[in-house]
Amino acid sequence: MDKRDLAIRQLRAAFERRPKRPLPPPLPFHQCANVLQFRWFIEITSLLCYGAAKLDPDGFRTFLDRDAADLVVGETLLEALDRSRFCSPDGPERERWDRVTRDVLGDTEAAFEAEAMARAGIKTRATLYKGSHWIFVRRQEGAITLSPQSSEGTASFAAVAGVEQCKVAADLGAEALGRVVNDLFAALDDKAPPGGSG
Repeated sequence: MDKRDLAIRQLRAAFERRPKRPLPPPLPFHQCANVLQFRWFIEITSLLCYGAAKLDPDGFRTFLDRDAADLVVGETLLEALDRSRFCSPDGPERERWDRVTRDVLGDTEAAFEAEAMARAGIKTRATLYKGSHWIFVRRQEGAITLSPQSSEGTASFAAVAGVEQCKVAADLGAEALGRVVNDLFAALDDKAPPGGSG
């Protein structure tokens, strides 16, 4: 055995003797949705989630009038959350998560944007996102957290000073939940720079 082989064996033995790091504890069950308010309509979409949240090409997605009533917004958001898929590493949805994660070119996002642009009758992503708002919604352990942001460019959003993340009970009624969403959008309209970027 030459010196190189001996060195390799010694390194392997040292590696195998090292204490193994324990696996991190599993994340608690949660469900997520996007609520996007464009200048023409509201889009509500269920998400795949486990730590991160990703667009689900086979998930729930619908469009509402921009001035949709609180009850309609709340019922639709609750349906999106109900249909959000939690993809734990050992769960039945893991294969779907792995497939969506491999969508490095953003094919799902591009398809969703193309449909939204066609619905709005416009031709550019910059026009689509100008003046838009986004609320990321997460339901976990008896609470729903709503995180509002406004457009700062094409498909880029940022928090707005004076419009804070809020948390409500998960059993809040649909109409009351829709009122929270519509109030957040009204606050973003009031506080965000006119027209947004794009």
